[in-house]
Amino acid sequence: MTNAEFIAEIAEKLNVKKSKATEIYTTIFETIGDALKSDSSFKTPIGTLKVAERAARAARVGRNPRTGESVTIAAKPAKKTVTFKPAKDYLEEIN
Repeated sequence: MTNAEFIAEIAEKLNVKKSKATEIYTTIFETIGDALKSDSSFKTPIGTLKVAERAARAARVGRNPRTGESVTIAAKPAKKTVTFKPAKDYLEEIN
């Protein structure tokens, strides 16, 4: 489902214009984004969105498969990412 299809679905189900549905859609996802920025998690009926930190990776040595030459692969710093854990009821419904 695309964003446009999702907005059209909102408009149809709530019996509102697409412009109002777009406003609702935007507000919902801005609110979720704000919650993730401040609380680091957001619970929905289908699961939980959570901010997790990925560990840093040290520089390492790799090989160019064509020439066999050693190449240094740059280090990656630690970073934050968003993870999703589906709700148990939701998973059971899908399966």
